[in-house]
Amino acid sequence: MKYKVKIKLLTPLHIGDGNFISPMEYFISDKKVYLIPGETLFKGLDRRNLDVLKTWLKTSIYRASFKRREAFRLSDFIKQHRYMENRLKKLSTLSFDIGSNDIQIKEIITIIKSNGEPYIPGSEIKGAIRTAILYRLLRLQQPNVLIGEIRKLQKEYGTVVKRIKNNRSAVLTEEEKQKYKVHNSKELFKKLSKQVINISKELEKTVLGRYKYYDVMRSLIISDTNIMEKQNLKIGEVNLINSNKKSQWIEYLENIEFEFSIFINDQLLKAESNIMNTPYRKPDIRFLDINFIKEALFDYSKDIIKSDQEILKNNKSIEKLISQNTESAPLIRLGKFKGYLSNTVSLIIKKEDPELYNDFFVYLLQAKVYDHNKTKLSFPKTRKLLNNQPLGWCKLQFEGV
Repeated sequence: MKYKVKIKLLTPLHIGDGNFISPMEYFISDKKVYLIPGETLFKGLDRRNLDVLKTWLKTSIYRASFKRREAFRLSDFIKQHRYMENRLKKLSTLSFDIGSNDIQIKEIITIIKSNGEPYIPGSEIKGAIRTAILYRLLRLQQPNVLIGEIRKLQKEYGTVVKRIKNNRSAVLTEEEKQKYKVHNSKELFKKLSKQVINISKELEKTVLGRYKYYDVMRSLIISDTNIMEKQNLKIGEVNLINSNKKSQWIEYLENIEFEFSIFINDQLLKAESNIMNTPYRKPDIRFLDINFIKEALFDYSKDIIKSDQEILKNNKSIEKLISQNTESAPLIRLGKFKGYLSNTVSLIIKKEDPELYNDFFVYLLQAKVYDHNKTKLSFPKTRKLLNNQPLGWCKLQFEGV
């Protein structure tokens, strides 16, 4: 069966392409950021002005050898050569309002594009759907198994984790080193992290039927979305609340609607499931049904939003997301900056056994310094926001379903 789906961006969306715009490819003026790709810059200037730019670059290289600072900023070049500002504005391919001329931007992280125009890859959507399906199946079929496996780790490692959990530089005793076959606390937590990942992978094989080269999820085929004009691009500052870490500047999209298709290949699904239908692994292929997918997305989104609401109290965007998430038109979260709890196993343990989550589990992965009894906030207490909104939330609308 093939389904047409519309996906509406409710909050800023950033799906990175691994690249960034350097300070030599933009400058700030008139409370705007003007973008000039390097090739456009060098080809667009006449010989005299190009020589001026090259001379400035050579001087900057020389100065950079004595001072540890960003030496190549187009904004600095313009400050020293004001007559060039209007010329460079004409060469600009895009400009964005940022509301001030005094903002310092180290770099701008870019989003994925096709021939310079943004879109959403089908692989990104499929990954999010897979996570939601796994979350729902684990909660329906295997929550006690998951909790039991983490409890086994707690029984074996709980005493040493409790002693050193908020001090990663703590020294292990010789007895502990021999018992856990590690040299230091860093190796211990690395070992525990790998064990949690292995538990997660084994459970995924059990509930999704994934085995070696066979995977029933191959039967779920999701197209890329249509592309949008580059004029839909925006740039903005991502801030990390409850933290002193520096902000990041990114390209993003918002308030637009894409289209894509979902195709469930029934013949391939049956073939894959028959291959893996062993006494030890009998995949339940009923989850590859469009209604089950919608239910899984609804439940998963509901629980993530609820967790965010604990930290982002009185945030109007969170309240809107709660009302917009419905079983017939569920929300889905895409892109970067989704946060720690997008890890399926983490969210299940937090929901099913908060005590195990707060007292033991969080220290196995990322929580280097954390005390639930002091903060009264569940880990993670930080959230990344752009324009006071969590990133990546989209609404799906299925045609004819």
